[in-house]
Amino acid sequence: MGWRYSCYNMYRHALIDKKHPVPFYLQLQKNLGKLIKEGELKPLERIPSELKLAQNLGLSRMTTRLAMESLVNEGLLYRVQGKGTFVSKEPFLKTGNIGFIFSGSPDTLEKDKLFCHRVFEGIEKELQKSGHDLITSSMSETVPKFVKSGKASGLILYGFKNIRSLPKELMDNEIPTVLIESDPIKDNLLDNIVIDNIQGAYQAVNYLISLGHQRIAFVADNFFSSVFQERFKGYMLSLNDAGIKYKKNLVKKSQRWNGGYLTGKRILSVIPLPTAIFVGDDTMAMGVVKAIKEKGLSIPEDISIVGFNDSEFSRFAHPSLTTVRVPYEEMGRIGVKRLMERLKNPSLKPEIIRVKVELVKRESCRRIGLQKTKGI
Repeated sequence: MGWRYSCYNMYRHALIDKKHPVPFYLQLQKNLGKLIKEGELKPLERIPSELKLAQNLGLSRMTTRLAMESLVNEGLLYRVQGKGTFVSKEPFLKTGNIGFIFSGSPDTLEKDKLFCHRVFEGIEKELQKSGHDLITSSMSETVPKFVKSGKASGLILYGFKNIRSLPKELMDNEIPTVLIESDPIKDNLLDNIVIDNIQGAYQAVNYLISLGHQRIAFVADNFFSSVFQERFKGYMLSLNDAGIKYKKNLVKKSQRWNGGYLTGKRILSVIPLPTAIFVGDDTMAMGVVKAIKEKGLSIPEDISIVGFNDSEFSRFAHPSLTTVRVPYEEMGRIGVKRLMERLKNPSLKPEIIRVKVELVKRESCRRIGLQKTKGI
């Protein structure tokens, strides 16, 4: 009864003046928009189909379609394939703000603060083009106030390693959301901008193979993270494509992200020693470098080493570190562009967008058999 009454009221107030010079679809768009903004049509309420509207208002279906598409683009309505068209939740009806939420876990803050800043810069620069304002917050357990109070039209989440553990209050909202460098969700329920870790690891190991190395070790953080699982996969694919047999004792993982030194000591206890080491993270690579030097070995004369991420200190290390460069700022830009698309069309199918990386060759690798050559 309530829904029928609501529909009756909607038809009554949505009537247009067919003698007025303003196009019918613009009149209908304005009238329906007013009903939504004044609360006559409630958030999440399903509205009649284009055909039903056309029949009850004496309009063509093209007219009702144009009006509804315009309201979707405004963010006042959203569509769910197979279910219908609904009134958007109030939080993103009246604001031009975009919320940037980054993981507030101690591990992420310590490890990713520089990368987070680069992502933030990309987001900020891209948002300047669209005229949106940016609100930022970290989050570990509590949903930021700007989400609860409805001050954000869209959200970008960065660095969350267990999305399903996020508060239900955040995951169940109707605010369009894009993830950046977060562990994927089963069934890909949200857009996710991620590093192409497999490609990057493949490039790194393939480069070492091209220099003549075959005993190539892999050192990484624990494999609970999809990031290091993918980098290990790239390592394995490169070995396999080169016909190099995988040796389990050449793969060591750390129990903590900054455990490169201890893990490096473990890999250096393997006999015979690896001639090259691919480390899944630059910070860990610095720990491995320390372990190598402490053992009285030289880089790259005795062991070549490649990192991942192109951290600031990788170029100032001695010798400078060959590594995989990640375009974090570009990831921020891509995240904003995808969010803008989703704001215009909330029914877009979520995608995982993999961002290409680049191998940066510096001084930490050498071709086997050439004792003095660096930076090949």
